[in-house]
Amino acid sequence: MRLARMVLVALLLAGQFALPAHAAEPAGTWNPQAAPNAGVPVPPGNGSYYMYAPSVVQLTPTERMVYTCANRVSGQTWDHIGMNYGTRRADGTYAWGAVQFPLNPQAADTPFWASNHICDPEVVRGSFRYDDHTYAWAMFVLGYPDLGKYPNADPINVIGVAYADQPQGPWKLSRNALLDRSTDGPLSSWGVGQPSVTSIDGAGRVLVFYSGVGRVSRREIDLSDANNPKVGARVELPGDGLTPEPDGGVWLHNASFVYDPARDEFLMSRDTGASNPRVQTDTEINRIASSAIWSGTGTWSVVGRLNECQSGFKYNHNSGIVRNAYGMIADSSEIDVYFATEQPGGDYWAYRLSHAQAPLAFTSGAKPELVAQENGQLTVLGHTANRCEANVWSSTQAGPWTKFGASPAGRPVAARQPDGRVALFSRANDGSIWWNVQSAPNGGHPGWSQLAGSASAGDPVVGKTPDGRLVAVTRRNEAPGSRVYVNTQQAPNGAFASTWQDLGASPAGQPVIGTNQDGSLVLFARAAKEAGGQIWFNQQNGTSWTGWQVVESSPSFDGQPSVARQADGRLVLVARRWEGQLSVVYRSVQTATGFTPWTSLGASPANDAVLVEQAARRLAIFARAADGSIWWAQQQTDNGAFASWTSLAGNAGDDPVAQLRSDNRLDLVVRQPDGRIAHRIQTAPGATSFDDWQPIK
Repeated sequence: MRLARMVLVALLLAGQFALPAHAAEPAGTWNPQAAPNAGVPVPPGNGSYYMYAPSVVQLTPTERMVYTCANRVSGQTWDHIGMNYGTRRADGTYAWGAVQFPLNPQAADTPFWASNHICDPEVVRGSFRYDDHTYAWAMFVLGYPDLGKYPNADPINVIGVAYADQPQGPWKLSRNALLDRSTDGPLSSWGVGQPSVTSIDGAGRVLVFYSGVGRVSRREIDLSDANNPKVGARVELPGDGLTPEPDGGVWLHNASFVYDPARDEFLMSRDTGASNPRVQTDTEINRIASSAIWSGTGTWSVVGRLNECQSGFKYNHNSGIVRNAYGMIADSSEIDVYFATEQPGGDYWAYRLSHAQAPLAFTSGAKPELVAQENGQLTVLGHTANRCEANVWSSTQAGPWTKFGASPAGRPVAARQPDGRVALFSRANDGSIWWNVQSAPNGGHPGWSQLAGSASAGDPVVGKTPDGRLVAVTRRNEAPGSRVYVNTQQAPNGAFASTWQDLGASPAGQPVIGTNQDGSLVLFARAAKEAGGQIWFNQQNGTSWTGWQVVESSPSFDGQPSVARQADGRLVLVARRWEGQLSVVYRSVQTATGFTPWTSLGASPANDAVLVEQAARRLAIFARAADGSIWWAQQQTDNGAFASWTSLAGNAGDDPVAQLRSDNRLDLVVRQPDGRIAHRIQTAPGATSFDDWQPIK
C-alpha cells in the first residue's frame, strides 16, 4: 500500500473563472469540533481493516454517499473502493449502511492498470460518452498494476476513470489509464495519483487535480467522448501562502478541492504537519481565487486547521470536504470535513474515519474589532491562535498590544454597557458563547464566563435594547434547518438569562442586527443559495418578535447583508450579488410597512459591502477589492444617493471595519495579509479624504 489520498471536486460553470477574484485572507475562524468515529461509515468488521480517503457527495439535503479507499478482507492490504450510503437523522448526524465494494482490483473484468490496487476515489456528475453509452457519473481513481499478472506493465501509480448511470453503480472501469507516464513524462517510481476532479460545464469537461511531479497540478480534460479524451496542458498550482512544513519547506500534496461559487474561490483541505512514514498530523483548510487555479500563480490563505486539539488523535489525514454532485461546496456557510485518524504506533489497520463540522466565516477570524471606550478612545481587538490555544489582544491606536490570555476560539465581538464597561463575546470550539466584562470603565477584562445554555454555529452578534441592555444573538444548525436564538441581559449591566428565546426556523445565513430609531432591533439574514438567496428580516416587538419575512422583491444574493440607520431614522440594507462578471451592490430602505424594492448601486468591489454611520448619519460604504485595496462611497446628501466608488488603496487581508471616533471622524481599520493591523483616519467629519495608512504597532 502506498501513501493514499483522495481529493474532492468543485463545479466551475463555464466562464465563472473570469469573475473578479477575492483577495487572500489570513487564518480565519474555521474552528471544528471533531466527532471521531461517531456518525461515520465503519469497516465491514472488527478485524484488520482500514478505511480512509473519503469522497463525500451530498446527493440530496438528507442523503450522502461516501466513497473510500478500503480493504475487503481482514489483514489484506489490497485497496478496493468502499461505498456507503447515508441518511440524515433528526439530530443532524447520518446513519450509514454497510460498506459495499463496487470496484475490486481482483475482479475478472478489472483492467491491467488497476489490477493490484484501486484507491483515492473521486466522483463527479456530468455527461460522459464511453463505448457507445452516455454515463451520468464518473469516478476518478488511482490504480496500480498486478505485476505478477502483467510483468510488462509500468510499475507506477496511474489515474483512470470508471463510469456509471447512478452514483451507487454498477461502475465500469475504462480499459486504459487516463494519466500515466505517457502524459506526464519523467516520473518518480511513485507515479501519479490522488486525483481531484471539478466539472467545468456540468457535462464532459473537467479539471483534474493530482499529485505527481512537484506540487499538485491540474489539467483540463474533455471526456465528452471518453474513448478519445482530450487532455490539456499540465499547470502546477502555486505554493505561496501555505503553512510551511516543520522542516521549513512547503509540500502541496494529498489535497482535496471544492469550489465556492458565491465567492468564486477554491477551498482546499490538505495534509500537513509532522509525519510518520505514512501520514501527517494536521489537516489544513486553505482558499484561493479561482483565477489562480487557471494561471498557476497566486497566494493561498489559511482558513483553519484540524489537529489533535480537536480530534483527540495524533494523526489527522486524507480528508474530504462535503460537496454536491458537481463539486461545489455543499453549504457555503460551513465546512464539513471527513478525515482519517491514527494514533502513534498505529498502522494501516488503525485508519478510521472521523468527522468535523464548523461554520466557515470568511470575514471573521483575525479580522479586528473596534470598540469605543468610556473615555471616547477607540480600542482595536485582534485575535490569534496557535495549535491548541486562542488569544485576544487589544491596543489603543498608539499601541502597544496587550494580551488577554487564553480565550475562546472565535473572533471577539464587543459592546459597551450603560455603565461604560465594555463586554466581549466569543464562540468556543464546542459552539458555546463566553463573555468577558471590564472590571471598570476603560479598564482590564478579568476573565471569561460561559453564557448558560448557549450554542452557536458562528460568531455571536450583539445589540442593545432601548434601555441599554445587551442582546446576544446566535444561530444554530438544528434539523431540518437553522434557528436563531436571543438572550437579553435581565437588567442594564446585569447577568443574562439562563434560557435563550427561540425565534424559530430562520434563513441559513449569519444574522446581522439593525437598530430602529425607537431602539427596537431588527435581525437580517441571507438564505442559502439553494433556498433562494433572499434577505429575510425579523422585527422586535416588545419582548416578542414578528417572525421571519422576506425583504420585498429580494433577488438571490451571494454576499451577506449589512445594515445602518440613515439621517431620517430609517434602516438602509445593502447586499451583493454576481451579475455575469460584475459584483453589484443593491440597496433597500425601510418603510412604514416593510422595505422598498431593491435598487442597484452599480458595479462594486468583489467582496461584501460594509455600511457605516458617519456624523449626522450620512452613510458610508466600504468594500475590499480583489487586489486587497479598499474602496468606499458615501451618501452625497442626507438620505440620498451614493457617490461613485473611490479607492483608498491599502493591502487588506479581509474585509474592513470602521467606526466613528470621538471627534466624529471615521477610523478605517484592516488586517493585512501578513497579520499586521493598519488604519486610515478621515481628515475631517464627513470628508471625502483620509490620512495615509499607518500601522497599529
